[in-house]
Formats: sequence, C-alpha cells, structure tokens
Amino acid sequence: MSAPDAGEQVAGAVAEPGHAALNLLLFSVGGVRFGCDAEQLTGFAAWEGEEGGDLFRFHEELGFGRPVAYRSPTALSVGTGGKGSYRVLIDQLEEIAEFSIQKLRPLPPLLEPLALRKGIWGVLPLEAQLVLLVDFQLLLKKKAEQGGGRHETEQGDSA
Repeated sequence: MSAPDAGEQVAGAVAEPGHAALNLLLFSVGGVRFGCDAEQLTGFAAWEGEEGGDLFRFHEELGFGRPVAYRSPTALSVGTGGKGSYRVLIDQLEEIAEFSIQKLRPLPPLLEPLALRKGIWGVLPLEAQLVLLVDFQLLLKKKAEQGGGRHETEQGDSA
C-alpha cells in the first residue's frame, strides 16, 4: 500500500526523533476529519460504484444520522485477521502521515464510553481542527458484540 498523492504535507505530521510514532491515514467524511492507524489497512482503491456485502459506508457505520455526499470516495480494506472481508467507503482521502504518540489526546471521560462503541478512541489536534481517531477493528468487534448483522454473516460466510 502506498501513500496517496497529497500535495503538501500536513503540518505537524513528522514525529520527533526518539518518540513513539503512529502512521495515520487522514480522511474526511461529511465535513468531519478522521484518522485511522494505517497498519489496520490491507489496501485502498478508488470506489467505482461497485457494491458488495463486505462494503460499508463510513457515515452509516458511525451513525451520522444524516445523508452524506461522497465527492471523492475511496474503499479501504481493513485487516480482520482472517475473519472475512471488511471494506469501508470513505471520502476525501488526504494522506498517510507519521505523528508522535505524544500529540494524540484521549477523549473526555464523559464521551469516551459512547465514542468507543463507534470505534472512536481519541483525537489529534491538527491545523486548528480536531481529527477524530477511529479504530476500524474495534468498530467491527463492537458491532459483532451487539449483533452487528451483516458483519457477523460476512465473517461466517467468508471464513
């Protein structure tokens, strides 16, 4: 998997020497910025309108509660440890960049239990905005625990 063409590098994206770092894939959906650990992904490709039981729209997975127009859709393939196929449709892929773990912030205690159900585990202050950090494998696990429908069926059928 190679980094997408992003033009300019995101400000603050280089980890400091001697500090632990995380490679984040940055993207937006519905005007909200997100980041995910690039190590969770097995690949990505431009979405060309294909559908499939293993493809889920990000805004539906997180329960945005409103329709979202995808202007530049990309399908992310998420590693499942051999438990089936899981692809998520995102919008406006920005880039993959390295960030110091020290720059990441936990969620406020009041929000954390609710956000974790949707795979959101922290935030990254970046360019006067907050980037919500999503864990696709945690999201998949939480959905399976709650009887997440298609994910359980897909995993059982594909294994």
